[in-house]
Amino acid sequence: AAQIARAKAEEERIKAEQVARVKAEEERIKAERTAKAIAEERERAKAAQIAKARAEAEEAAREKAKAEDTERAKAEQTAKARAEAIAKGEAQKHEFKVTTAAIDPAMTGTKVIAPDGRFEKLVSGVVRDTQNGLEWYAGPDKNMGWGDVKQWAAGLRVDGGGWRMPAIAELKSLYRKGAGSRNMTPLLETTGWRVWSVEAGAGPGGIAESTGWVLDFDDGREIQDRRDNSISKRGFAVRSMSESATTAISPAAAGVKIIASDSRFEKRASGVVRDTQNGLEWYAGPDKDTGWDDAKIWVAGLMIDGGGWRMPAIDELKSLYRKGSGSRNMTQLMEKTGWLVWTGKTAAIASIDTRSSALDFDDGTEVADRQGNSNFKRGFAVRSTFKPGTSEIDKQVSATKAVASDGRFEKRASGVVRDTQNGLEWYAGPDKNTNWDDAKQWAAGLSVDGGDWRMPAIRELKGLYRKGAGLRNMTPLLETTGWLIWSGETGGLGTVAGNSGWALDFDNGGELLERRDNSIYKRGFAVRSRK
Repeated sequence: AAQIARAKAEEERIKAEQVARVKAEEERIKAERTAKAIAEERERAKAAQIAKARAEAEEAAREKAKAEDTERAKAEQTAKARAEAIAKGEAQKHEFKVTTAAIDPAMTGTKVIAPDGRFEKLVSGVVRDTQNGLEWYAGPDKNMGWGDVKQWAAGLRVDGGGWRMPAIAELKSLYRKGAGSRNMTPLLETTGWRVWSVEAGAGPGGIAESTGWVLDFDDGREIQDRRDNSISKRGFAVRSMSESATTAISPAAAGVKIIASDSRFEKRASGVVRDTQNGLEWYAGPDKDTGWDDAKIWVAGLMIDGGGWRMPAIDELKSLYRKGSGSRNMTQLMEKTGWLVWTGKTAAIASIDTRSSALDFDDGTEVADRQGNSNFKRGFAVRSTFKPGTSEIDKQVSATKAVASDGRFEKRASGVVRDTQNGLEWYAGPDKNTNWDDAKQWAAGLSVDGGDWRMPAIRELKGLYRKGAGLRNMTPLLETTGWLIWSGETGGLGTVAGNSGWALDFDNGGELLERRDNSIYKRGFAVRSRK
């Protein structure tokens, strides 16, 4: 009985221990699960806090950006209002709008609005010297380097164009001690003391190429200075009236007079360099790194010596290449420090990267590069003075020769695209975001192939729209990456009419009324009628 009792007690003890172990294990598992759940909850709470903090930070950043945009817009509006008030005051003071004379044909005119005895000012802003017949136009009243002045004067179209940089002798004719605030007629409004001439500096090699002469209107002295030194310097443009109405100061200032030559090439006072072998005439662009679009814009606006300029073909540039000549294997009369010169040729690669060719004057080879890559590149302008029997090159690159066609449209060497159905001729503007006012100014200043360009009407743009044609539902001969093209038409009611313009969306052919200062995806085209 005692043994049975002990055995039973042992069984009870073992059973109790097993129950206790199972219970303890359950408690441990439960505790672990509880701890894990608490930890997970803490992690979720922490993540939620971080997400909330990030969202609050992003919202605060958006609010800050919005506030900054508002302040910026307010500042721009204030600055614009101030500028408009100043411009309005100046216009009322002088009875003409100087700021728009360069682009608005309505502002040009021969009416004299302000005389000072010897000089008289026309409504267009042109100042005429009644003694010698020279006509003057004051450039932007800001510090300007020689290259900037040269480019500005070459593109100036006020009152019919024909402008150039003055010679020192011509600037000296303006100097009158005690006249106005700058010892010159007060009709030429400027705050600068020194005015650039077209004449290059004296000295060996790079010194002559990198310097130019200015006239100091403080004391009437001639000064040689670096072309890139713009401090207190301004640019004036000058032109002569017809020979029957004028006596020129100096024959040396006439644009057609030859001032330098190197046996094959000859340079005129206007800066034009003529190749006597093939009859091509050249004009060197600004001596600074230049992208393809900037070169195209500069050439399109070039009015020097009568205009008619275009970007060169590769064969034309190759005709300039002469190993060992000058510092850039070309005639020294073309003043440049760059090695590569753009052609007018373009090519789209994979419908994404638009490239153009250039000639490398280091070795005379043709290279293709992105249009936006300006490193060591320059722009040259060329035109043909071909006469039968004088130039084979000119025959091949004649501006009126069709170089490409898609059936209805044909493209000339000048870049002009002609619609053979209605006779309209088109020219694509710079392939970059462009607002309405910039498009208008560009079209007004365009002199390609004889000029007479304007902004198109909506109905004319609709004549270009062809669903599925090219990359932009238009002939691929008009090269652009934009979808919306500005028309010359404005629209809306009240103040909206003055601030809005119509564009055609070539994605779907629809008309859009947009703010004129909104340039996103917008381009400018020029059109003219040649029935």
